[in-house]
Amino acid sequence: MFGLLDIGLVRLYIEGMTKTANAVPDDAPMTMTLDERSTWSYGILVPLSTAAYFGVVLPQLSEAAPAQIEWQVPMLITIGVVIVGTIVGTILSAIFSAVRSRGVDTEFGSDIRDKEIDRHGQRTTEVITGLGLGAVIVLAMLDLDTLWIGSAALAIGAIGATWGALVKIRLYRQSRS
Repeated sequence: MFGLLDIGLVRLYIEGMTKTANAVPDDAPMTMTLDERSTWSYGILVPLSTAAYFGVVLPQLSEAAPAQIEWQVPMLITIGVVIVGTIVGTILSAIFSAVRSRGVDTEFGSDIRDKEIDRHGQRTTEVITGLGLGAVIVLAMLDLDTLWIGSAALAIGAIGATWGALVKIRLYRQSRS
């Protein structure tokens, strides 16, 4: 209930902010801020890299016991790919946008809208991740193998991060309409 109320308040805030901003002609291209570019990169890389991790680790269960599976290195690679990939994707997107909009004043900074959208997306991520990590604690209390605990933590973090990125992207799209 509070989530819907919060989404409504953020939307009203964004709508009020966009009405008081300088009018942009309808045919003018809408440029993305650096935060929005980063959100797109992150929102694409997190589920893809997590799926790749599970694609590497889970098939090993047919050949070996969970305690014998080397899952730590693939997990660190997955996390590294998301971090480096988000940075590189954001930079490449900004370069492509700057080249594409030659002659047009392009702004890559953040604005108040970015801060509000980021706050709301982060809160969504934190709620999902916080609740999900309760399941990880239960797995640890059941004394399951570290493969299951680590993989569950990665999956829950990826679900929370992806959901938070989707919320941010949705709010960015709503603020443009």
